[in-house]
Amino acid sequence: LGVGDHFGELALFDGGPRTATVIAETPMKVLVLGQREFAGLLDEVPGLAHKILKHMAARIRELDAKIYP
Repeated sequence: LGVGDHFGELALFDGGPRTATVIAETPMKVLVLGQREFAGLLDEVPGLAHKILKHMAARIRELDAKIYP
């Protein structure tokens, strides 16, 4: 992952257990959002939801390509 990337959004969307684990290789600053803050942010910035969904779709396609080469 790089600057501006995100992780852990699945649990924020559905309230299920987290599926992301990240280990930083360099110092970094992160923004931690709870489910309520995340939902409010999506309401305030609708374009953000589109970007996150596009990124999630790309991840699913990557996983599909690994499972079904």
